[in-house]
Amino acid sequence: MQKFEKRECVALENEGQQIFGMLHRPLHVNGKTPAVLICHGFAGNKLGRYRLYVSLGERLAKAGIAALRIDYRGSGESEGDFTDMTVDGEVSDTLKALNYLREDSQIDAERIGLLGNSFGGAIAILAAHKDRHIKSLALLAALFHSQPWQRQWEKMLAGAVDESVRKEMSRMLDGNAPGPGFYKSFFQLDLEKEVRALHATPLLHIHSEKDDRVGIEQADHYQRCREGAQSETHWIRLQKCDHDFSSSEERNLIIEETAKWFVKTL
Repeated sequence: MQKFEKRECVALENEGQQIFGMLHRPLHVNGKTPAVLICHGFAGNKLGRYRLYVSLGERLAKAGIAALRIDYRGSGESEGDFTDMTVDGEVSDTLKALNYLREDSQIDAERIGLLGNSFGGAIAILAAHKDRHIKSLALLAALFHSQPWQRQWEKMLAGAVDESVRKEMSRMLDGNAPGPGFYKSFFQLDLEKEVRALHATPLLHIHSEKDDRVGIEQADHYQRCREGAQSETHWIRLQKCDHDFSSSEERNLIIEETAKWFVKTL
């Protein structure tokens, strides 16, 4: 069977802590290749549920595009404590990884894209807004604002909720417990300004109508903010899977549509 990629372990450093990743480098290509950085979700890792990010890296490499999957500090194999993670910290990690790709002699620094899943979608938008040199974006079940969680959190602080609501809050956070620094930045999260500022950047947006964690109304906010965008926007609304893309059929669709998108826009 013909090989289409070579995988390389990657180690970065940010604020004295190591960030570990995996780079899928395409084989059988001439010249420099475009690249995509994959941003995992809240408390996730560089594999993804059902190894989605691994499959995406493989498919992108087969299409001639390098793909870098990283563990944010405090997640996966990277150094740091999850209780210290913040929105700004993950944006900073993303910018470090983008610089790593741009400094790679085999990668075209002018053709780099970002893919963000769930909370990682918000991180991708914030990083693209700071970077301003991202060629293309793809978002999977991406967070737009934190209002649903903020309302629940305020009720919990006021002692006005029962045990069922506490369990629901824990489910929303996937059973993880970040520190107070995270909540301060998370509850200020609203991406309207950043999404509107990226109107010149092509955007692929995929979300499931049955998402039980980041509701489909978050996709509606993205769609509203992209009205009148100068660049192409492609919307895909899935009908079968949940937030974790548990339908293998729709996961395969995500992988193929994402690869087609980056081939077209990078």
